[in-house]
Amino acid sequence: MDHLLKILHYVHDAWPVQVGYTIRTHYIASTLCALGYRVSVCNSLIHDIRSLAAKGLQVQRCTNKDGVQYFTVDPKIFDHNWTHAFLKSLSDRGVRGLTRLRRRLELPIYTDWLTSKIGKVDLVHSHSPPATGAEAARLAKRLRVPMVYEVRGFWRLGHAANKGERINVADSLAEDVRVANKADRVVAICQGIADQLVYGGIPSDRISIVPNGVDTSVFHPIDRNKELAARLGVEGKIIYGYATNVRRLEGIQAVIKTWPHIVKAIPEAVFVLIGDGSYLSTLKALARDYGLGDTFRFLGRVPHAEMRAYYSLLDVFVVPRIPEPVCEIVTPLKPLEAMAMGIPIIASNVSALCEMVQNEKTGILFKAGDPKALAEACLEIGENVGLRNRISAQARAWVKQERDWTVLTSLYRDVYDSCL
Repeated sequence: MDHLLKILHYVHDAWPVQVGYTIRTHYIASTLCALGYRVSVCNSLIHDIRSLAAKGLQVQRCTNKDGVQYFTVDPKIFDHNWTHAFLKSLSDRGVRGLTRLRRRLELPIYTDWLTSKIGKVDLVHSHSPPATGAEAARLAKRLRVPMVYEVRGFWRLGHAANKGERINVADSLAEDVRVANKADRVVAICQGIADQLVYGGIPSDRISIVPNGVDTSVFHPIDRNKELAARLGVEGKIIYGYATNVRRLEGIQAVIKTWPHIVKAIPEAVFVLIGDGSYLSTLKALARDYGLGDTFRFLGRVPHAEMRAYYSLLDVFVVPRIPEPVCEIVTPLKPLEAMAMGIPIIASNVSALCEMVQNEKTGILFKAGDPKALAEACLEIGENVGLRNRISAQARAWVKQERDWTVLTSLYRDVYDSCL
């Protein structure tokens, strides 16, 4: 029966947006297609064609990528509904508090439009944040099918960490717990998230862990891209780097503060930061204050399809996440791509990263929030080619065995079977 099942993934954001969240979604959906499932992905009502087009993205109602159907809501499908038009006119005139009411009205219209395109759905697989999960719960109820709720992180914790604010962990996950209680099955992307859900009252036997992964047939060791190295002016350098959504919680500020000591010991060292985000301007100003010049490069956002070339430049991948609750709980995706490419990892010893990195075996761990420990780790691995080679080989082998998507996606078979 598996090959006939139709799974609808309901997500906060999706392709063509390219961030860790959407990359994981596409890995899951495309690999499920390869296993014989029929898979569609639809954006939540927050992200419609107009909102995505405003970001410069070319978006259509229906697109197909690697066998996966993607659907983005077009506000025009609501235009025939006079109640919706009335509520929209009020909100356009500044009347507050109507957004949630309007989305509740829009959801059945969106659901009917989706089912007219994709037919009968067997299961709704929703992904956090909880606002998206709550929409999906209503959608699944309308379709009279089971729902899986996948928790990828606790968003309020992340926002607080980015602002340097303190927040009660239990309060920050309460909304996810409420949505998880409505689901037939819950998926967590790491042990840290699963533990928090259990602490919040979700029975452990209702939770499955499907961690982040990577396609090791795409991400594998390759020779350094000489053309790119020349264009960036980094030929002959020992290149440290990180690829991420640039936020305070990533800890890149600690790298900048300790970088002068590393360059003094390894004059040919250079650091490249790949990505953009809310903290980028702060980091650029900090790098200027420390006089780092060309030894610290900000490369901006790189399309995911081009990441292999940039990974090929790196001798060391540095993951300096700070000791904040969200970093202790939630695992990132990009380090796995680097490990699959055979790049040795340096990572702070927050609990989530310890789920991915075994010290001195698949990477080097340093004490989170300790600039001196970070510098020592960078120097240890930067000055020891043999250590780099050993760690990179062991990390690649571990990722291929434990975190390849062909291995991980098969875990969803048990999740779906338990619902159906």
